[in-house]
Amino acid sequence: MGNGRLNLKFMNMLNKISLLLQTYFTEIMIKSSNKRFVALRIELRFNRKDFEELYFINGKGSYIKDEVIKSSFRNLMISGFVSLGLYIYAIVNSNYDLFSFSLIFLAIFLFVYLGAAKNVKKWRLQVKNYLDAQEKYSKHVLIANDDYLSIVQNDEETIEKWTNIERVKIFDSHIWILGIENFLIPQNR
Repeated sequence: MGNGRLNLKFMNMLNKISLLLQTYFTEIMIKSSNKRFVALRIELRFNRKDFEELYFINGKGSYIKDEVIKSSFRNLMISGFVSLGLYIYAIVNSNYDLFSFSLIFLAIFLFVYLGAAKNVKKWRLQVKNYLDAQEKYSKHVLIANDDYLSIVQNDEETIEKWTNIERVKIFDSHIWILGIENFLIPQNR
C-alpha cells in the first residue's frame, strides 16, 4: 500500500464497507494518525438466515428452479408427458413401438436429471456444513489495516494480505471479498 492512489482506493473501499454494514455492526473503531490508516475493527453478528438468503437466492439449490438443474428437469417433464401421450396412443392402437422408443428417452432424461440433482444436493450439503460450522463461533470480528484484512472467529484468525485480494464486489445486500480466501459479508436486515 505504498502509493497514495492505492491507499485512497483502499480507504474508499473501507468507507463503502462501513456504510453497507451500518446496520450490521455492534462496534466500528477506526484509528488513524497523520492521515495514515491504522486499523478498522468491526464486531459482526452472525445470522444464519442472512447467509441462507444469499446462498439460496433466485431458486439456487432448488431441485426444480436451480439454473444447473432447470433444463434437465424441463426435458424430463416433456419426455414424461410425451411418453404418457404415446402410452395412451399405444393402448388405443395396440402399437407399442413408439411408446417403447419414448421410454428410452425418458430413462436418459431421468439419469441426466438425477446427476444434476446429485450435484445440487452436494452443494446444499456443503452450504449447510459451512453455516453449521460458522454458527459454532460466538465472536466474529473483521479487522483491516494498511497491510491486511482479517476475520477473527473466537480464537481462529484468517488473514488475507491486500496484495492477494483480486477484487471486491459491493452489493446492496452483501459484500464479496475475493482473494486466496473469500469473504462473504451479508448486510443484516
